Amino acid sequence: VCIVPQMGLSQNGFYAEEIVVPSEYVALKPAGLTFAEGAAAWMQYLTAYGALVEIANVQKGDAVLITAASSSVGLAAIQIVNALGGIPIATTLTGTKKAAVLKAGAAHVIATQEEPLLDSLRSILRENNLKIA
Repeated sequence: VCIVPQMGLSQNGFYAEEIVVPSEYVALKPAGLTFAEGAAAWMQYLTAYGALVEIANVQKGDAVLITAASSSVGLAAIQIVNALGGIPIATTLTGTKKAAVLKAGAAHVIATQEEPLLDSLRSILRENNLKIA
């Protein structure tokens, strides 16, 4: 059993069959997910959240370059940037995933094997700068 006084992988770890956590850290598992899926579902959002909110402090209107945007962390980052009022600019290798990444909420998608990244960014940003890449 792992008793968690405060949340943080580096402080206590989560390698236990049972844990005790404060009730404010507990969320209902969506009905359509197994317990294993429910336990893992938050990881990509926590990864993106830490970078975008706690480190970069993304604000409304900030342009954010999200690489590998069709990955689980990339898709989570798109949602978080949108929720913060930022402008998610996504990259993916080819155009095959471009429509899906746009549907996920990216404002712009650059297929890096098919179009030059820097030229595409200059065209999208014009006089603005990236907040984080």
